Amino acid sequence: MLVLCRIILLNYLARTGKQCGLTAAMAISIAWNCFVSAYSLEQPINALIFNKMLADELKQSVVR
Repeated sequence: MLVLCRIILLNYLARTGKQCGLTAAMAISIAWNCFVSAYSLEQPINALIFNKMLADELKQSVVR
């Protein structure tokens, strides 16, 4: 759910521009090389932190 909220927030900020009331915003995304990013996500600490959340979010979006 958190990932979806971030996407909605960034979409809102992009559409409203200066009228959103924020001075600044920042989005962090995966690296351009998807293979390196995928490999990194499979490393032990990243797998524990991110993979379960990413898989759960993907399952929820497919169910919808």
